Amino acid sequence: MKMEDFIFINNMLKFCQEYKYILLIFSLAILALFIVIKNKKRKKTIQNQELSFDDEIKSRDLLYETFDCIWETDKFMNLKYISPSIYQKLGLSKSNFKITKLDDIFARGTPEELKIQLRAMMSRQKSFKNLEIVSQTSNGEYKWFKANAIAKYNENEIFEGFVGALLDETNVKRKQNEEYISNNLKSLSRISGSIAHEINNPLAYILLSIDSLTSHAEKMDDRNRSIIIEHLTEMKKKSLKISKIVTKLQGVSLHGSEAKRVKCKLSEIIDMAIRYCEYELSTLKIKYNVEIENSEKYVLVKKEEIYKALVNLIHNSIEATEKIDAPWIHIDLKNDIDGNVILSIMDNGEGIPFEKRASIFEPFYTSHDFKNIGLGLTQSFHFVERSGGALSLDLNAKHTKFSMSFKALEN
Repeated sequence: MKMEDFIFINNMLKFCQEYKYILLIFSLAILALFIVIKNKKRKKTIQNQELSFDDEIKSRDLLYETFDCIWETDKFMNLKYISPSIYQKLGLSKSNFKITKLDDIFARGTPEELKIQLRAMMSRQKSFKNLEIVSQTSNGEYKWFKANAIAKYNENEIFEGFVGALLDETNVKRKQNEEYISNNLKSLSRISGSIAHEINNPLAYILLSIDSLTSHAEKMDDRNRSIIIEHLTEMKKKSLKISKIVTKLQGVSLHGSEAKRVKCKLSEIIDMAIRYCEYELSTLKIKYNVEIENSEKYVLVKKEEIYKALVNLIHNSIEATEKIDAPWIHIDLKNDIDGNVILSIMDNGEGIPFEKRASIFEPFYTSHDFKNIGLGLTQSFHFVERSGGALSLDLNAKHTKFSMSFKALEN
């Protein structure tokens, strides 16, 4: 060791001995600062862990609440995973149809507003809940879902996608629709009776006057008589058409308590309806046939109302086939494996537009602009329901087909 090094070390020892308390305090300060920094980092890590744990709890609660279908997306909103149950609910096969985005679940013809709302919420990259998705099964049956989702972020708070679930709201939605229809019918029944009464009085006078004028016209000369009778005949046809509309209004205003359920066979009602419509069918050259299963079972229904419901359906078929070259109507009666008696009516007329199928049983629905008041299906639906049955549009049928279903009575 050189002399200069020895002198430097000696001076340092003297300095440390002289200022040892100051150096101790300085060292402790550095140590304390190190501990504070370390604790802050540890606290932040714990907070992040707690935040992740809270998110996990929220996610778990969300998924348990809406366990119908779980899904997860990446940051580009592409589905990384979706429960196989969604394919089962929609009657789809992964080999034939692959769901890559939530948009793919929407039914064809769904209002664009619903799609825009979903895309807008997802683009915000924040959690959301109770967004409506209207879907459709392979059989054409509508399904309603509510979409819930939690946004995922990494440790750098960068968005990484969503984890969420779909809640099947189909039964709730159907119940709401039934209540909506029922409330509309109640409102309609309050005014239809008074309207029918107000129209019937002058209509009866018009019909009597037409008959009176027709009898007087017989005494005129041939030329004037033929002209007057021709006009009077046309006036009577139009008046009878008004009378038919009034009858429909009166039917809507009837309360279910006025008719009682009776044990009968639906084939009896079919015979009554065919006899009533036979003249119109033959005049318009519409071919019809009826198939009735040999082992037909009895049902308990309000016979007069089911008769009216069937007549309404036949009239709808007649109107739908007006522009068809070779029109036909097929009525079918059979028992199903679930113990129900099914009465179906099918025609080869103009079909019901896809986007209007969900509204066909609402009051005043009609696919013929300004041609009728659109009460037939609503009235039929209500009549069948009051007899404990169900009226539905068969979405699987090639042609327009309505079916009434009633529980069969035990022999």
